[in-house]
Amino acid sequence: MNDSTRAHQHRMGLTDTKVCECNQAVEDKYHFFFECVQYNNITKELQETVQKTWLEAGCTGSLHWSVALILAPQYFISSVTNSVKPSCLQLSHTFSNRASSGL
Repeated sequence: MNDSTRAHQHRMGLTDTKVCECNQAVEDKYHFFFECVQYNNITKELQETVQKTWLEAGCTGSLHWSVALILAPQYFISSVTNSVKPSCLQLSHTFSNRASSGL
């Protein structure tokens, strides 16, 4: 996912402010995925999908939500399980499709 947050755009001189449209914080990746009230429903759906897929894949352990997990789950899963199971690869593909579609 390209960093198209307002914080990044502000650093590049493309916008006058780095404050999110919700006016509650700087719009960075963490805010976008975990804090922004405008995206709560999408974030909740995304986390539920990841949790369900994680369990169905037979992956063990608890998920610790982070921007890295959201953006590159294949690396997270392989580091936790020491192997990438086929359904964990499907999880990675699902995230890639959601990220490229703007969800």
